[in-house]
Amino acid sequence: MFNVKMYFEDDVEMEFECEEGEDLITASLRQEMILMSECRDGLCTTCKVLCEKGDYEHGEGVNVQSLPPEEEEEGQILMCQAFPLTDLEIAVPYTSDRVTLGVAIPAKTLESKISICEKLTENVVKVELQIQNVFGQPEDFPFIAGQYVTIEVPGTTEWRSYSMANVSAGGKVELLIRLLDDGVMSNYLRDAAKVGDSVDVKGPFGTFNLHDAEGRSRYFIAGSTGLAPLLSMVREMNDKGDTTPAHLLLGARDTDFLFYEDEIKQLESTMDSLTVHIALENTEGRESGSVFCGNSVEMMKDLLAKNNEKPDIYICGPAGMVTAVEVTGKEAGIPLGQIYLERFVAS
Repeated sequence: MFNVKMYFEDDVEMEFECEEGEDLITASLRQEMILMSECRDGLCTTCKVLCEKGDYEHGEGVNVQSLPPEEEEEGQILMCQAFPLTDLEIAVPYTSDRVTLGVAIPAKTLESKISICEKLTENVVKVELQIQNVFGQPEDFPFIAGQYVTIEVPGTTEWRSYSMANVSAGGKVELLIRLLDDGVMSNYLRDAAKVGDSVDVKGPFGTFNLHDAEGRSRYFIAGSTGLAPLLSMVREMNDKGDTTPAHLLLGARDTDFLFYEDEIKQLESTMDSLTVHIALENTEGRESGSVFCGNSVEMMKDLLAKNNEKPDIYICGPAGMVTAVEVTGKEAGIPLGQIYLERFVAS
């Protein structure tokens, strides 16, 4: 039997015991301690934490997308796939109030209807859902900026995960979905989706959320539809009157692939603390100097050098882009504890 001690962001400590051959999430649930987790298969990264002391081994569910080699070397682990070999001490990236003590309750399936289905570019669709009660009336759906939901693709038994781009209000769920050539959700959105369709929803899930900046500025770096959780965070800052200096960096291949520019520029006009930066790899058709010529990683590197600061960095996008931002941040001397990331795999 191994002892597992957890340190939360609000300085609270909790402990549980784990048997030999038992993963950490299973052990915590057995002792009626419900930690942040979802898929239990090593895919979603919701249960990723930092192991500060002790030995363990990972199960077969770990892959390079959910846990890149550099993160594994740093001691990052997926609790649903981690099997202790000794006592462990773990740093958990959220506060203790996110832990439920008691019998585990399966995620509830909620009903919703599509209220908006709008194609923003050739490969991005905005979908807004309205959560409803059993009587078909709007129902509140509280969530924390940066979290995501899983939704069942209508007409199938397939579920897909997407981050919210809005802030929690009135049971609305705003999603930015990338269209793939032959994705299950992509095919539905291209061929059948319409306003009024019923969609089953589970959630909210995830631990990718805002942290106390402690006087530092915040950089939000978005790749494609990875803009969604970052936009949710910036919108939450605006709603709460958070005046922490913030930079929102959005990159695209060219103007045809750029979306939500008007929305984030409008947000910038209402927030004195926010500066929006657009990067295009092909700037044809744009006024000289109005956008950065290059990708979002190059723009971030340029901005860090100009501002000579070590901000908190929030990243969401494809795995390769997220890794590049993470490496750039480390090269700039930004501590690992100030880099918050969310990788996604389009599906």
